[in-house]
Amino acid sequence: MPGMNTRILAILLAALVASCGTPTKPEPPPPPVPPSGPHARLRLATDAVRPVRLFTYADASCRSGEREVARIQYAGQYPETTVDAGQPVHGLFVGQGSESDSAQRCAVAWNHVFQAGKAYEVFFSWREQDCDVAIYELRSEPPTRQIVQRFVERPEGRSPACQQVYRKGGVY
Repeated sequence: MPGMNTRILAILLAALVASCGTPTKPEPPPPPVPPSGPHARLRLATDAVRPVRLFTYADASCRSGEREVARIQYAGQYPETTVDAGQPVHGLFVGQGSESDSAQRCAVAWNHVFQAGKAYEVFFSWREQDCDVAIYELRSEPPTRQIVQRFVERPEGRSPACQQVYRKGGVY
């Protein structure tokens, strides 16, 4: 009965293939939950051609409450987030060419108190050895982008704030 064994094997193989199905694509993570109280919307942007990370902290010296908010791999990506309005936000943008090349690194510590119900753009600009952060208020009528604050900094020589974070680098 060699034919019978072949048919049984074929049926078992078909059942096995059918039970496997096709793999499903994982669901994207849910969007960030806005703060429960008054909040402001932030659009994050950069002109850097190297990867950029944004961290926020509970204090201006980057010693507590570290949270990585975004990784922007290239200019043209505009991740968005929300923050509590009326509370200072202490941020640190860090751009790095490679983990081992500190010469290709630039960072800017910044802080701002965002107003409830408003939309902002926090823009990290990196040119050669200098970088800065500009905070713009975005208005819809008429559509405008008005600068409200600018921070220019190269942490390795101008500011002690957030030095340990700047030095630790990271994988991008």
